[in-house]
Amino acid sequence: KEHLNEGGVLAQWFPNDGSISEREYKILLKTLVSEFPYVSIWDVSYEKRLSNTLMIASLQPESTTVASFPNKAVENDMVEIGINSPQELNARLVCNPDGSKKFAADAQTMNLDDLPIIEFLVPRNYFGEGTRLTEMCTNVN
Repeated sequence: KEHLNEGGVLAQWFPNDGSISEREYKILLKTLVSEFPYVSIWDVSYEKRLSNTLMIASLQPESTTVASFPNKAVENDMVEIGINSPQELNARLVCNPDGSKKFAADAQTMNLDDLPIIEFLVPRNYFGEGTRLTEMCTNVN
């Protein structure tokens, strides 16, 4: 976070296909929330076949709603990935910053440089039956 410009954000992609368990998502999110007080989670799935989420983390509060696209190029990019309006983009918010903190609150540990637990947990669960993050966060906002 020391490398971010003033007002900068960190964006971290995660699969949302069930390959990461709820426990693992909570560990990842608790780690992120420990460094960034404002973390929102977005469904960035594309064409129903690529199921993904994006965590946006910042040191300052950021709006989680978009009133309009800033320019035609952004609008064209959004349409290309199936988002035809700011309202459709806003509907992809899975967890606001308060919901992210609530969801991560009961994680037992964090993923640390000297304890990289996710590197060991995710491969063990990859072929198991996980739950999609978009389903896990439905009750925290």
